Amino acid sequence: MKKTARSTGTTLYLLLAATLIATYGCGAKKATKTQEQQETYHVRKTEGSSPTRLITDYSGMQQHDIVSWFWIKPGVSLSHCMNGKLYPLQNHTEIQHSWAEKKIGKTLKELFSSADDHASAGIGIKVAIVELVPRQGMLKRWFPEILDFPYIEIEIIFYEEMSKKVLCKVAHYAKHEEFDKTVEQMTSDLQEFFKKES
Repeated sequence: MKKTARSTGTTLYLLLAATLIATYGCGAKKATKTQEQQETYHVRKTEGSSPTRLITDYSGMQQHDIVSWFWIKPGVSLSHCMNGKLYPLQNHTEIQHSWAEKKIGKTLKELFSSADDHASAGIGIKVAIVELVPRQGMLKRWFPEILDFPYIEIEIIFYEEMSKKVLCKVAHYAKHEEFDKTVEQMTSDLQEFFKKES
């Protein structure tokens, strides 16, 4: 029995080694991404021990069929809020990924393209990336139930610049097996949401 167990262990070891070789070999044959998508990310030191969120109070927020969570003050229209002043996208995580930040930032500028021309509305728009995981763990390849896919989460607040009172809150989470698809899903969902609700 001991000999059989040792033989089984050796076989499993060889199978795992072969899987690793095949996995990395296949990975090299995948379609080449653009230079921007291949851009490496890096971990940066932050003062806080955890990401700072824009939305500190989720009470009253409701699940939405497009975005994860949504709340708007009664009597306020989202189309009116969208005429506010868009501030630069913030990244509150320890991970800096310039390709993802640029792509999301570009989408936001397109959605709120008239913001600078309507600053007199007195509304500010702030957006922050509060969660960012650009790659999955290595064991995910063999045990999908153990580790999650790459994901990204953003929060958006619309508020009165004078009083600082919040008028609208949006939180959305996207994930996909490939990080570039995760970012594309995020931007697509935002475009669909603001088009539908405004």
